[in-house]
Amino acid sequence: MNQPNPLQAAQSADEVIFLLGSATPTQTSTGRSSHVVTTKGGQVKTAFKIVDASQLVISNNQDGTINPNFPAELQPRDRTRLTSKIQVQKIAASLRPEQLTDSGLSSQGAPIIGPDNVVESGNGRSMGIVRAYQQDQADDYRQFLIDNAEDYGLSADEISRFKHPVLVRERQTEVDRAQFARDSNISDLQEMSASEKAFSDAQFLTDHTMALFSPSDDGNLLAKSNMPFVHAFLREIGDTASAGLLTDDGRPTKQLIDRLQNAIFAKAYKDDRLVKLVSEEPDPDMRNILTALNVAASDFAQMSVASGDNHKDTVSELVGGIEEASELDKQAIAALQDAINLVREAKDNGQAIEEVIAQRGLFAESSKEAEALAMFIVANNRSAKRMGEAFKLLASKINDEIIHQQQAIGDMFGTVPVDLKAILSDVSAQIEKNYGQGKGLNFAMFESATGSAGELLQYCESEFDVIAVINAISSDNKRVPIDLIALQKAAANGVSIDRLTFELHEIASHIPIAISLDDVKSLCIRWMLNAYPLPNKLQAPITDILKMNLDNAETIPGVISALQSAMSEAKRSALNIDEVMGTGRDVVTKAGVTKNISSTVIADGYTQSLTDLKDLATKYGQTYLATEADSCIEQLRKLRDNPDKLMPYIQDVLKTRDSIRLPAEQLRFFLSRAEGRGEDNEHDFKTYYEAMSAFSDKQKYPSSVNKVIHSKVKNAFDSLTESAGITSDQSALWAKGIVLGYGFKDSIGDPFDTRQVVASAYALAGGKIKTLTNIGHEPGIRAYASKHDKSVVIDRQRDSEDVLWHEIGHHIEFSNPHLLDRAKSFLKMKAGSRVTYFNSGSVGKPEYIVRAGMSKPYMSKIYMSRGLDLRTGKIQTAKPSISKCLSTEIFSMGLQLYKNPDYAAASVLNDDGLIEFFLGCMKELHSAN
Repeated sequence: MNQPNPLQAAQSADEVIFLLGSATPTQTSTGRSSHVVTTKGGQVKTAFKIVDASQLVISNNQDGTINPNFPAELQPRDRTRLTSKIQVQKIAASLRPEQLTDSGLSSQGAPIIGPDNVVESGNGRSMGIVRAYQQDQADDYRQFLIDNAEDYGLSADEISRFKHPVLVRERQTEVDRAQFARDSNISDLQEMSASEKAFSDAQFLTDHTMALFSPSDDGNLLAKSNMPFVHAFLREIGDTASAGLLTDDGRPTKQLIDRLQNAIFAKAYKDDRLVKLVSEEPDPDMRNILTALNVAASDFAQMSVASGDNHKDTVSELVGGIEEASELDKQAIAALQDAINLVREAKDNGQAIEEVIAQRGLFAESSKEAEALAMFIVANNRSAKRMGEAFKLLASKINDEIIHQQQAIGDMFGTVPVDLKAILSDVSAQIEKNYGQGKGLNFAMFESATGSAGELLQYCESEFDVIAVINAISSDNKRVPIDLIALQKAAANGVSIDRLTFELHEIASHIPIAISLDDVKSLCIRWMLNAYPLPNKLQAPITDILKMNLDNAETIPGVISALQSAMSEAKRSALNIDEVMGTGRDVVTKAGVTKNISSTVIADGYTQSLTDLKDLATKYGQTYLATEADSCIEQLRKLRDNPDKLMPYIQDVLKTRDSIRLPAEQLRFFLSRAEGRGEDNEHDFKTYYEAMSAFSDKQKYPSSVNKVIHSKVKNAFDSLTESAGITSDQSALWAKGIVLGYGFKDSIGDPFDTRQVVASAYALAGGKIKTLTNIGHEPGIRAYASKHDKSVVIDRQRDSEDVLWHEIGHHIEFSNPHLLDRAKSFLKMKAGSRVTYFNSGSVGKPEYIVRAGMSKPYMSKIYMSRGLDLRTGKIQTAKPSISKCLSTEIFSMGLQLYKNPDYAAASVLNDDGLIEFFLGCMKELHSAN
């Protein structure tokens, strides 16, 4: 890996000038040699040198997130964990220079780096040193390096020129870097969590070692047949590490058994959740399940190799469940994990597994494959042998299918992929053959969904939808009884159980006694178009598929199954956002929106700020300041088209000139004492602070530059609005129908025209806002949008116009259900494969934000369902998951960019892609029905 050149990475001319103007040494030549030994006995030659802290390539950023520029194979530790963050903070708070110098062990002393400044050993120490510098706690460390420079063959004078020097050892011996990093971390295994050790140990389980894996039928790892595997593992981890894993007479200890089992799970299942189940959450009652997984471990490890899945990160994406996994091996692991979770939930709550599965619909969903596996596990919990055989069969059949698909590549006739349900059916048939009827997997769950009221009721938004669903599932002049689980699902979507139950009973008398199959089919098509409307390009083919499947349906359950399949296909089509992003890029490019800011724009921004400052200085009699500002303005105009000279002038003069800063302080004092100027005084205060922001170290560009960027963003929005096909009369008529609550005026005396805002938003969305009917005012509240009440509520006295735009953006998402799926896909694209969340809310009211690298973290906030748990009587919030969130902030923040210059500029300069995504979706709405 080549260390990136900061100058090459600079995004603008002023960044280049800043780097040149503030340049300090980045590293010294090497000093004396130092030999180190890894725990496994490998000898490596290193040489001391000084590197500036900013030049080190460390595995993790200071907030714990993974550094994308760091080679993942060089970090066997999970430093995103809280324990690692605490360790780094402790190092920073009590930095001891003597412990960060020479050492005969590669796992101790000064960090060891490669020729490219990538830290190969000592990432935690490096993070601690950097943190200490950031917190101004490293003065003693820096002075120690200067005072003892000669001990390391370095120059004290040279070190003193570094702002943030770090003593490192540069590796001189050629090695396998990944192996060296692992060997250098072995001594740290005692500090690792059990799951961290598991994944570190799993890397020692080579294909050759796994070929020796042969536990007994009941999963005993110490069986005679498995001893060659145990000895091979001990050889791989090295004599020092294995010494504490054997008794004095050479017998394996419990610690060795635990490490072996954990490593095997990490190698075979490659899923943090399964590894933590066995390594960090031991439960005696679950022992047979773990034993069965052990029996099948070798087959699952082979399955991963066959599919080309050789790293645990590729399975980390399975946190959303089986529906997010595309390959059979990943689907199987996801289903297995979900099944075990169901079993644990049943055990913890003292419930039957069937009851847990039935109630799962309130807060979470599980696949039918996982439910069938869970029921099989419960039915066979006393027979690890039978479960192990089923799991081995599952992996073996997936291996065969993967190999078959790979061999079929290039075959002109191709191959029909086999899904997980079909494979589980084969496994079940084999178990039934071996052990008798009733011993296989229970597939009743696969069939029951097609006739369940709950599957459709969860999409209902009114009593009319409820009537339609009940009509659709009624047959033979009999009504389907009210389903408690269906009511729970409806409650989770915002409808109270009491109210819905009342409505169901009230409307029951109005339901037709009989309804023809053709009527049901027509009803399903109409319901599909209303419940999940799509742009024409996507809607037409899905509607055609639905109609074709409905034509072939001969029963009510068959009709509902066709409808459910169409819904699934519609959602899948909404997840593909490539075309949307391309359309949005075309719009912003045409409007001239770019993150590259020209020197001319920057010069004009500073000129505007100085002009405002000059006018204020003249107004308040600060002649000296006015003269100085005028002089700077004149120089900026001369250098406006010469970035090579302009940027040094801005960096070295405007940012440091006392003649600007000191009189400005005097002006602030004068302004604070000025009286009798009324509105002028308030306006001057605002003008002054905006002008002074140009010279703040905290702001990259003057606010006037942000306004230039925002003007182009606004042009992109306006151009799209003009092409939407909504006339001003149409949008004004719609806005007139919005009910404005107490505290609003149509425009007189208001800071902004509420109806004009909603009219503009309506036109931009192509008229596709149907969930907003009223706007209310509540003093002192945090603004919000409600889908259920079809409202927006803001604090009229406090909230600015862009807040109203923001809340209307929620209704764009509410009104167009496919946009929620589009937003989910956008968040996954931004977050990458390692989706993590942090809780931004208070205790008892969690608010989750996806770590997606947006300019404003709030942009990637998601909202999970909250509802009443009938078992406990408590309000519960579902676990964070992009796939299962109920709403996002994507479209609200996207629409807010239209009115907020600072947010818009930050998004453009950060290259969020939010503007492109938002406008691409709006363009698509214009073509929707």
